[in-house]
Amino acid sequence: MLPGTCGARARRPWESPCWVDPVSNGLHLHIKGCLNFSGDALKDENRVANIAINENGDVVGFFVLHQYYQHEGYDTPENVVYVRSLSVNEKYQGHGYGTKMMMFLPQYVQELFPDFNHLYLVVDAENKGAWNVYERAGFMHTATKEEGPIGKERLYYLDLDSKHVSSLRLKEGESAYSDDI
Repeated sequence: MLPGTCGARARRPWESPCWVDPVSNGLHLHIKGCLNFSGDALKDENRVANIAINENGDVVGFFVLHQYYQHEGYDTPENVVYVRSLSVNEKYQGHGYGTKMMMFLPQYVQELFPDFNHLYLVVDAENKGAWNVYERAGFMHTATKEEGPIGKERLYYLDLDSKHVSSLRLKEGESAYSDDI
């Protein structure tokens, strides 16, 4: 393995060395892909672990992009990318970082996986704050499952065809929240 790579071999250009996205769409949030951790899950060539870093260099969030994943109990296309293990550091919750991550996610996924146009995620049905963020970012609630692996859960979908997601961007200086929400 080459120094700075994140797997047994450098599979993608951003993995050698670990890639940091220099473009943050004016959001002061950078995504760093390809975390170099040990463990079977992160050695899976179909998973890319990511962290979100704010303008001060603080890790504010984490998520995994998992291509070809099939969540138990859902019939989704084979060529799909799932957002998994998405979380915002408790210290930074309520500051709009989750919304910023979700608004930047379609563009980021399209750059990493240009041959995929289906993006899915599953969330605990009781986590209304999370699914409100997903819906504001353009994800569509497509199914609710009463007895899923995480309990009652909601499946969300976003079509990554650029004609559908091109307008999903926050503008610099624009708040992720409104008093009307």
